[in-house]
Amino acid sequence: MRTRLVLCAAAALVAIAVPAAAEAATPGPTKDFTTCMRAKGVKEFPGIKIKEGGRVVLRDVVGSRLNPISKKFRGALKICAHLLPEDAELPPALELPEPDLPDLPDLPEPKPPVPPRP
Repeated sequence: MRTRLVLCAAAALVAIAVPAAAEAATPGPTKDFTTCMRAKGVKEFPGIKIKEGGRVVLRDVVGSRLNPISKKFRGALKICAHLLPEDAELPPALELPEPDLPDLPDLPEPKPPVPPRP
């Protein structure tokens, strides 16, 4: 279930960030940003493309174990964001909804075990 949720979040991140515009030619910043993300602990970071208009898009996330909502990913993103061009537009942060758990009944205190009779 969690794996599906992570994959859905990654797919949503890509879907939000994929306009029909052509890619901008920015190989230096994309390589530097990718190197930084990997150096900051996101080893499975696939790299990025910067589309016309500055939209940042992740490359090849299908089938990866990338978790864009993890603390590690978000922390690395904050640290490495300065390496992107000024007009670069990162996708909005994704947040997991709080689970709707049922109320559980109060259970009585368990009784101590009875020692065996000799």
